[in-house]
Amino acid sequence: MLLDHPAPTVEIYRRGLQRSRAASERLRTTIDHLLVDARARARAVDRRPPT
Repeated sequence: MLLDHPAPTVEIYRRGLQRSRAASERLRTTIDHLLVDARARARAVDRRPPT
């Protein structure tokens, strides 16, 4: 964790921000995939004939 670093430098903060950005991009991709799946399931349910 950057806040625990005894002598943080600009480079250390830069690397931390790059790691955070990469993690947020992975999370965004995961959420996008989940939304696509949910929308597909919702369309499938809507198209089923009533019983």
